[in-house]
Amino acid sequence: MTNINDEYILETFFVNVPDLGYSKKIYACMPETSKECPVLYMHDGHNLFLPEDSFNGSTWQAKSALNELYNNTGKHLAIIGIGADHRRFDEYSPWQGCLEFEKNGGLGDIYLEWIIKELIPLIRQKYNFGTRYFMAGSSMGGYISMYAGYKYRNMFEKVGLFSPAFWFNFQKMETFVKNNFDPNLGMYLDVGKKETSDVNRTDFPDIYLSDARKFHNLLNVLEIKNIKYLEDEEGQHSEKDWAKRFPGFLNWLLRP
Repeated sequence: MTNINDEYILETFFVNVPDLGYSKKIYACMPETSKECPVLYMHDGHNLFLPEDSFNGSTWQAKSALNELYNNTGKHLAIIGIGADHRRFDEYSPWQGCLEFEKNGGLGDIYLEWIIKELIPLIRQKYNFGTRYFMAGSSMGGYISMYAGYKYRNMFEKVGLFSPAFWFNFQKMETFVKNNFDPNLGMYLDVGKKETSDVNRTDFPDIYLSDARKFHNLLNVLEIKNIKYLEDEEGQHSEKDWAKRFPGFLNWLLRP
């Protein structure tokens, strides 16, 4: 157990995922008191709290965001981060990708079923949190969060998509959302205007931005009831940029 401030503690442990054949590191950040609080499940959990675990040494500064949330609103929130590695492209989509990613993807349903049927009950038993659940992630983590929100419509109240990688398979996701849309699912969607997850792809900033705008328009056409959309003028594809937008997301998350 690592004490990260007076209000929150961070615990890390490993959980086996039998259907995937390997284990995952879990990052559980929670208030020291008032355990009956909502829970935000996040992908790429290794990038949230600990610089030594983050792939580039930068984090979302999630602890600071939780402190800010409590100081501003008096509300507590627990975050369960689910660690990932090079297999994240496979886990974060139920479908295979397009072009050079056609050999990736396809494990998304197995990954999510594990979260729903095993991880969430385990966390509930271990910590006795409340039963309000949210989900969020960045890039491919945002992609699988949108899918999870509509596939498990009675599980998550709201989902957060930071710089979602809709390009992985835009058509499949678009069709899925149209066929499974729920106007009551709250949606946070943001994108930077200088996004790229591959410096060799000069077209990526336009792709990230245009895809986000297309899905924002689609959700409005489908008459979503609660949506927060943000374009970051200087936003790039990095933990540093997501950390800047994270406190605003948390405030939106706990509003009615």
